[in-house]
Amino acid sequence: MLALPPRLVTVRILSAVLAAILVFAPSTARGDEELEQSRATLDKVLLQRGQVVDRGKAVHRLAGIGTPGAARVLVDAAVRLGERLEELEEERDRLRKAYEPYDGFTFKDPKAWEIKKRMRGQLDAIDLDVQSDGVVLIAFGTAATKFSDAAALTILHKGAAAGSTAHARRALYAGVLRNALVSAPTIGKKGLADKSPIVRLTVLEALAARKDP
Repeated sequence: MLALPPRLVTVRILSAVLAAILVFAPSTARGDEELEQSRATLDKVLLQRGQVVDRGKAVHRLAGIGTPGAARVLVDAAVRLGERLEELEEERDRLRKAYEPYDGFTFKDPKAWEIKKRMRGQLDAIDLDVQSDGVVLIAFGTAATKFSDAAALTILHKGAAAGSTAHARRALYAGVLRNALVSAPTIGKKGLADKSPIVRLTVLEALAARKDP
């Protein structure tokens, strides 16, 4: 089993930074101009490799606007990032399979060592990309807990159910179901019927975390 590179420990630190960034008081709805600026900022950084803090801040801005338009942008971005993360995981799996013959230390051919070194570097890089995208998706869920507009919340929970990847559905369900203003039984029932076991587990965890009377 491949060990993750030591620098991936920094992802935990970045997660803590994002958690601090996303703790804020919900603000009132703002104009279309701010929404378009926020959309443009998120589009610019969404699929950048790494850049966890910058991407988290862009998500934070949408949550602060809190309108139905902001919710639609948030859902669309979560879907796009989830699809990219799925592609990265597939690429990582292919690299791991190709690396298996070189996963040892007894090579007489110098070329084999060079191939091993190159492939190990590729695996380390893609592992970090996967971890970083996962942290940013957590930020999407945190943002979903901050919305209070009824129409925006409807967009978010419908987006959670319709996401094209388990990554997007998981992130959105985790946030929506932790939002005290939604009907947890109704939304939770849909989430528990999801085809992905990891999404169903996330829904259960989110329901268990609620403090409903």
